[in-house]
Amino acid sequence: MSNTSTRPPVLVTGGLGAIGSWVVRRLLDEGQPFLVYDWRADFSLLPDVERDITFVQGDLLDRDRLDGVVREVGVRRILHLAALMPPPCEADPALGYRVNVLGALNVFDVARDLALERVVFMSSKAVYGAITGEHAAPTFAPVTEDHPKAPLDVYGSTKVALEDAARHYRRLWDLDLITLRLGSTYGPGKLTRHGVVGFNSRIVEMAFHGEPLVLPTPDLLDDIVYNRDVAKAIVLAGFAPRPTHWQFNISSETLVSQRAFAEEVMRHCPNHRLTIAENAQAGRPGTVGLFSNARARAELGYQPDFPGAAGIADYVALLRRLDIARAPDVASPPESVH
Repeated sequence: MSNTSTRPPVLVTGGLGAIGSWVVRRLLDEGQPFLVYDWRADFSLLPDVERDITFVQGDLLDRDRLDGVVREVGVRRILHLAALMPPPCEADPALGYRVNVLGALNVFDVARDLALERVVFMSSKAVYGAITGEHAAPTFAPVTEDHPKAPLDVYGSTKVALEDAARHYRRLWDLDLITLRLGSTYGPGKLTRHGVVGFNSRIVEMAFHGEPLVLPTPDLLDDIVYNRDVAKAIVLAGFAPRPTHWQFNISSETLVSQRAFAEEVMRHCPNHRLTIAENAQAGRPGTVGLFSNARARAELGYQPDFPGAAGIADYVALLRRLDIARAPDVASPPESVH
């Protein structure tokens, strides 16, 4: 690493992934020393800064390896992003629990044993499950962190289990743990790493490459958040003074229809081949909502720079600059821990 700062390095697990790559870029911009701990050396989202990254290959389930790296480098804070995504969790629930819960508990144990200053780990709006009543269409009352948790899939259940475990680590050892419940994210790498859960990214990348794509639910509203803003929240959470709360929604607090999102994509990708389904589906409004950032704004200083579809121009510019490969068929998402 070229940075000569005397500040202790931060460990970023899953730092080469769709969100982790933006965290890495932000840490580089801020001059914060760090190293990436990931299961494979895939720098396809960071080709322009690969030489500036200290990379350690390792498995979350290998606690001794993780402990040794943290001790050797003198890490004091961990930004834990590595996780198994929803499709592979559904295909293999046991693997989902091992990676998302047991892997994270290894991170917590290392942090406890070495008295680290803070761990920030990723949760998801999936912990809430179906959004109903006043929080659903058409009223969309903001969902706060106190909303009941009733996950609908294995992925959401692993996040609930991990948050429950974190509560006890905080209670028993006063471990400074912060979790971020991410909204519907989009950005480069989301499609290749997250598969079928990355439809907004599919709209952008198919349009960018001039591939045909039909929008099946153009009038479905969702609170979407650009991965660059997610990275901003993660880094803020990593270094903010110890907050009153430890669970935070991270969204853009902006409802955007699939139609409006696509129209913005069309402006930036004039050679697109996007079309809207003649018999548009209603979508699944019970799975989306408007997620309040009030707590994160007050205690972490988080405010999105790219609310709603405002990140599309930046997304397309990065695709052009880095020549990021076209995503594979959505029907066959890769198994990834990013």
